[in-house]
Amino acid sequence: MSFEPETTMETTLLPVGYVDENGAVHRDVELHAMTGREDDLLAARGTAWKSRIGQVLTNCIDRIGPYATKPDIAKALRALPSTDRMWMLIRLRVLSLGDVYELPLTCPHCDVESTHRVMLSSFVAGDGQGRYERTITLPGGRTARWVLLGWEAESALEFLGRDESESKAEIDRKRNSITLFSRLVSYGDYTFSRDFTKRHPETKMLEIPEADMAALQGMPYLHRGLIYQEIKRVEDALLPLDFTVVCPRVACGKGSEAELELRDFFSVTSCGLAGTSAD
Repeated sequence: MSFEPETTMETTLLPVGYVDENGAVHRDVELHAMTGREDDLLAARGTAWKSRIGQVLTNCIDRIGPYATKPDIAKALRALPSTDRMWMLIRLRVLSLGDVYELPLTCPHCDVESTHRVMLSSFVAGDGQGRYERTITLPGGRTARWVLLGWEAESALEFLGRDESESKAEIDRKRNSITLFSRLVSYGDYTFSRDFTKRHPETKMLEIPEADMAALQGMPYLHRGLIYQEIKRVEDALLPLDFTVVCPRVACGKGSEAELELRDFFSVTSCGLAGTSAD
């Protein structure tokens, strides 16, 4: 069986869609496979990963709905929720490197390292019908309004995957509050600033404005948990990225949940293909 790309162009439907200035929802997107231009972009280590990925998508999108000029595509791309951008990255990966994605994983039960093969065609997008904002009513009658993760908030969360020892403890301490802040619009009578511009001068971690942090930390534990739960339910319905992995070690053989990540996502070594040597 061949896992090579079958075509270099594709039209796909976004999980949510681009809502333009007139309120029209556009879910159809045309993509073409990556070339050497995108290879050079991804290799530009001096540029933030988010910026590189954004430029790769801008290059490889031929249109979003009726919008086909690069300025219009870049504008639409920044307006889309992260679920839509992730879906386009998955489809672009299939177009450019094929359906197979091989990634290294460590069994959480026995610490055995192995390579797991994921078929990217197994991921299916839902239908969010252009709805960016959601409301949840909590026990006691208080409501919380939240939005799907957007470009600015997603950029501010890049640090969450970092491993620098000097900032890891601080990141872990504020991780849950930052995750909520990246999505919440209001809680009860309080409206969040949604200011993602302030960063710690050393760790570059997002600094939540004082009033917003006070509101987040003053929320009942139950309410925070129910909001997390609702965010996960909605985002999983739009684009489920979890999959089950079974440890290859016979003595273990236990299953665990993993999530599709962008780590080495566009590396040729992850696609299970190789050229034929003439030697």
